[in-house]
Amino acid sequence: MSLADGMRRTGDIKGAVACYLEVLELLVTSFEESKGDENEDEELEKARMAARQEFLAQMHHFCEETTSPALNETYAPHRIHPQTVDDIRALCSSVLRTRSSIFGLLHPDAIASRRLLVSLLYATGRWSDAIELAEAYLTSLSGTSEEKVPGRAETKYLLGTMLRYYDESEKEEALEFIQEVYQSRTKLFGRAHEKTIYSVLDVVDLLETLGRLEEAMELQESHSKLAEEVWSEMDPQALLFNSNYAILLAKEGREDEANEILRSVTDHLAKLGNKNRRPILGAMVNRARVLVELEEADDAEKAFEVSMGLQVSALGEAHPDTLRTYEDFAYLLQSLDELPRALALREQVSMIRKQTIGQRHPLTLQA
Repeated sequence: MSLADGMRRTGDIKGAVACYLEVLELLVTSFEESKGDENEDEELEKARMAARQEFLAQMHHFCEETTSPALNETYAPHRIHPQTVDDIRALCSSVLRTRSSIFGLLHPDAIASRRLLVSLLYATGRWSDAIELAEAYLTSLSGTSEEKVPGRAETKYLLGTMLRYYDESEKEEALEFIQEVYQSRTKLFGRAHEKTIYSVLDVVDLLETLGRLEEAMELQESHSKLAEEVWSEMDPQALLFNSNYAILLAKEGREDEANEILRSVTDHLAKLGNKNRRPILGAMVNRARVLVELEEADDAEKAFEVSMGLQVSALGEAHPDTLRTYEDFAYLLQSLDELPRALALREQVSMIRKQTIGQRHPLTLQA
């Protein structure tokens, strides 16, 4: 362990992983041997079990520390050096197996390792493996209450985030998971809490994607007044929420109502000095999307161009929010028969994803 810790401090990730894996083998061997020894002193075995738990905790912390660039935001492309990704995944998997074997599948330490591995598989594009592990994990927790298993909602959210990019049946499954997250947050925090209201946007987006616009509208409308209670009209979150509502209104043909919200959002955005916050940028992009639905193509094109410039400056060109805006703008350009510009944007998105998350990542393949 000391050698592994030294390598970790000097940045030798591959060497540290190799040492930790050797320690894991010794831990498993000693545990198996102790199980067959009926004469083992009880206090001595307790001390050994505590030592095993501490060693495993150190390895888990190393995994968290090493993968934190990938997992600090669940939507972000991974930032782990490609030469160490497989080694880190192997260590996370081994720590999970060892903790599950020694302490049991539902022990808090085993649950923490499983959540970390699911998140890592997600962030590094191993979505099939992540989905399989996450679904097996949730199945193993059936019958236990949400409150007794911290992190279950996050696992459901990750599952929903991945499944929503697949076919319609997977999108329906994604909707179920994200609705469960919404219901869980409603129960824990209340309907007017910021986290709950953000969950509403996720559910609304999926309902809209599945063509269930009426249900999406009903859910959005039921929370509009609650959003006003939580935030003022000038609050960035309120601007994001209301601009999303305007998109749905425009799609449903309620143009007067959509225009009224659009004018309000536009006025408030004009009064804001710093527009680099993510909710504000999201509201600006939503404004462009409303204009598309209202068939105001020239204004929509200008709004997209301004929004993209700010997103690149504030978030970076490779940020998923920026790339989604590129894709939406490409759709607009295509509808206007500006095919060369649309194609150039799509190629730019594909190139950025290949460079940041790899050629085999599901989002790259989709692009």
